[in-house]
Amino acid sequence: MVVAVVYSIAAYSSKWLKDGDQFLPRKFARTVVIGLIVGIVAAQTGQALSIATVPEIASTVGAVHVSELVVNTATARVKNVSIGSGDGGGA
Repeated sequence: MVVAVVYSIAAYSSKWLKDGDQFLPRKFARTVVIGLIVGIVAAQTGQALSIATVPEIASTVGAVHVSELVVNTATARVKNVSIGSGDGGGA
């Protein structure tokens, strides 16, 4: 699993550094979640991981869609907690 996450972070980072794009936290989080999903699937099915197999496994299991749901849900919950606290969360 760790290898898949590292591959995902490396892929995002190299594209980000090469293209000079703005860092997008949600896109980065989706990339990490995709790597985690791919790592779990690869570990459970015994598939070898490489830069070439990560996108293949991700598309097979719908990891992109799942990652969007996970990140969108997490983002919505964080917004609700920070907005719903009323006093800014201080003790």
